[in-house]
Amino acid sequence: MLLHELENAKVAPYRWNGKFSQSAETILMQHLVQCGLSPLSVALSQWLEFSSVHVEHPLSFILFSNLLEKLVKPIQNGLLKEEEEKLFWEATKKLLPSCFNGIRKLRKLINGDKIILQQLSAILNSYFVPVVSTLTLPEGTDLFPSSVYGWLTTNENETNCDIRNTLEVAVTQGTEDWFCHILENNATGDTSEEAQLNYLIRVTQLVRTDLQKAIEYHDKIFQQNSILNYHLYFFTQEVSQLVEPLVTDVCKSLKPIKISNRATEENFDNDCLSMGTTLFELYLVVQKLAILATGLCPEESNAFLIHNFHLWFHAGVAQWLDIALYKALQRIKKAVELDNLVPVDSSVKYSSSAVDTLAIFYQIKIFWKQLAWPDVESSYTFVAKIIDDICRCSVFFADQMGAKVEGMGETENVYEKKFEWCLAINNIDYVQQSILPFVGELGMEDIMTALANYRNQMAADHCRQTLQLVIDNAIDTVGNKILELLEKVAEKMAPAIDRFLLEGAELLNQENNYVDRMMKYLDENLLTLHSHLNTDNFNRILSIIWENLSHSMYEVVEMNVAKRRPPQFFLNLHETLKILVGFF
Repeated sequence: MLLHELENAKVAPYRWNGKFSQSAETILMQHLVQCGLSPLSVALSQWLEFSSVHVEHPLSFILFSNLLEKLVKPIQNGLLKEEEEKLFWEATKKLLPSCFNGIRKLRKLINGDKIILQQLSAILNSYFVPVVSTLTLPEGTDLFPSSVYGWLTTNENETNCDIRNTLEVAVTQGTEDWFCHILENNATGDTSEEAQLNYLIRVTQLVRTDLQKAIEYHDKIFQQNSILNYHLYFFTQEVSQLVEPLVTDVCKSLKPIKISNRATEENFDNDCLSMGTTLFELYLVVQKLAILATGLCPEESNAFLIHNFHLWFHAGVAQWLDIALYKALQRIKKAVELDNLVPVDSSVKYSSSAVDTLAIFYQIKIFWKQLAWPDVESSYTFVAKIIDDICRCSVFFADQMGAKVEGMGETENVYEKKFEWCLAINNIDYVQQSILPFVGELGMEDIMTALANYRNQMAADHCRQTLQLVIDNAIDTVGNKILELLEKVAEKMAPAIDRFLLEGAELLNQENNYVDRMMKYLDENLLTLHSHLNTDNFNRILSIIWENLSHSMYEVVEMNVAKRRPPQFFLNLHETLKILVGFF
């Protein structure tokens, strides 16, 4: 009758919940009255018949859990006859394969399907496995025959009746089968180290995805059965055993990248750069897996091989930093080449290359934050390298910026490129001002504090002084480049100023407008410099121009004393000096 009902209603697997049609219910009720069946007999009969049907057409395990609730106490209290109890266990044997096969093949089912989750919960958390596993089996009963459970290892000539142990084996076997599936379906015929690294990246990503899905859909169900993180340990161990040997070999084979002062003109092996980049990608995916493992099982995570995964990659970090430096220098050079020396907007006095360079610095910072290196002493070594590289990039930017504006504004009378020179100076100053804040964002102080706790305060202070010296040297070097460019701007004004000084000494008392022309020249140029330089740099160039003017005045006096010029010449020169003092 049940098969007829299922076929007519076209009930999907695991959907039937025990309700017959009205006509079928009437027939069953008449039969029950005629035979005088007790509620226990009815429940047992349903258990037997539904189990038989379940083999061909899976029924809902919620249904079986509800039936078991009615049967468990009579069974425990010995209310079933011996023959009835044997029938109960024979029927139960028919149900168990679908339970354990479903658990083994859980990953092949649709994640998030409510019906699947309900069935899984009914098997593991309702009356089925928790209750059946507590019942005493008739002597000689073999619940898990090898002919049906080929994946289950048992001792010869011994019956297997341990439901909970079989459940754990099903979980383990399913995990192992799925991991083999991942390996086989992502295998590559390419035996190169680059290809093998990419293979491990894919495998690790898939394992992490599987763990996340387990957390989202299945973890709570399994935790309630004390199978905590039922495949976490296996996956992390297997991934570790695959990744560690290859990473160790690759790191040993990496060739150091030596970057000279002409790094942007050097051509490094693209395979070498690519290998380092791929190795870092693998580091990140393994790191995410390790973080997930620690989050899921914090108390036991120290026992996982993956816990110290960063040590496998230690030898590769130095090359990653060299690659980051090389790429940064290349990008800085390109940024300067593409810079049209136009302010990025009306509110600032620097152009695109300064902004691009700072963005390049922050890409390196992002790399360091992603690395999240846990070892204190190694962290100091690496962050010291990063700080040194940032300082080197800052000096390189200053040199590139200076070279870009060299030759601009050579015609002293026109002096047509003051605006570009000002932006170049401001750009360098902008990058210089970013060094200290950037170092702070790298977390240097946190590392120093951790180092003091790990070793001692004296060692930490020594390390801090060493890093500060590197920073100060870079800031001074970049500052000197700014002064060098300011001096060149001032030098371009010097010939005109010298000419005005001589004209003033010769013609001051004659009808000549040289004073007006000199003041106009100074006013126009200083106004331009004031408009386009920031305050600090304008004050610097003002001091340089005044120092140059003083030097020129001294040379004019010395030269004309030797020529025995008349007193009026020097009187005129003195008047000119008073005018300039008043101006400045």
